[in-house]
Amino acid sequence: MGGRLKAFSLIVLGFALGAIAGMEWQRYQIGRLPPFTYESPRLRHMYDELGLSPEQDKQMDDIFARAHARATQINEEVSWDLAEVHRDSLTAIQAILTPEQRVRFEAIRHRLREKHGIHKKPLEPVVPGGVQ
Repeated sequence: MGGRLKAFSLIVLGFALGAIAGMEWQRYQIGRLPPFTYESPRLRHMYDELGLSPEQDKQMDDIFARAHARATQINEEVSWDLAEVHRDSLTAIQAILTPEQRVRFEAIRHRLREKHGIHKKPLEPVVPGGVQ
């Protein structure tokens, strides 16, 4: 393999592994977050400081509930888009690797998933020609 092709392959591999790590970190962090609550001390403090009436208090809770639902929906949409980018990257990487490199690449991915405690079935790329 030529020097430029090898360098390019390493850059693509580094990008792909970074994308994988980033997506998995996001999944990990989301799983660790406590459920959102409108009883948070900061919100309660703000409500008290504003001197909200009980009706205003409920309206504020409704506003935050709608915002939270919308943010959750957007996050899910973005996650699906990122998963598609991830799949496309894996497909592109698999297409440029030799069969031996594919085996090593999958071993690297497996090792990283194990290291980070990711036990979900990984996204499988569609490889041109049906060879994996």
